[in-house]
Amino acid sequence: MKTISPSLQSVCLKPGKLFVGDRPCEVVTLLGSCVAVTMFSPRLRLASICHAMLADPDGSRHVLTEMSEPYKYVSLVVPYMAEKFRHLGIDPIETEVKLFGGANVFGHSHTNKRGHGIGVANIRRAREILDQYGLRVAREHTGGNRGRKLIFNTVSGVVWLKCLRSRDTLN
Repeated sequence: MKTISPSLQSVCLKPGKLFVGDRPCEVVTLLGSCVAVTMFSPRLRLASICHAMLADPDGSRHVLTEMSEPYKYVSLVVPYMAEKFRHLGIDPIETEVKLFGGANVFGHSHTNKRGHGIGVANIRRAREILDQYGLRVAREHTGGNRGRKLIFNTVSGVVWLKCLRSRDTLN
């Protein structure tokens, strides 16, 4: 797995997972229709990144299943991240937020109940929740039809992004 800073440990963030911490490392993830939200506090050097797969839990699924996988839903993981930062005394104005992903890599066949593509729904939900928490998105690279590889440096808050070619895989 390629890293940007060879001196830092590389951590792979799988779909539906969350990283929160002050440990110096590079968090690597691959996105298709999923979204990643990064939050970084320069003052406390606290970093967080999620890899959310769906905008909201499906109402027809069993609640226990949804609660056992809360980080796969934008509507559950982004508020968790925002509350974690707030609880540690980090004001929204000092939180660097970045949003990535939400590509239409599956074409028109994968839509949600409202007829939106999964990626579009994920982006909209993330923006909505960030706005509710008073968090301003400083950088964004969303939409399109190509996957993305991200490397999030937890020391600096910098995110390295590579758009994947159609023959690149997301596995």
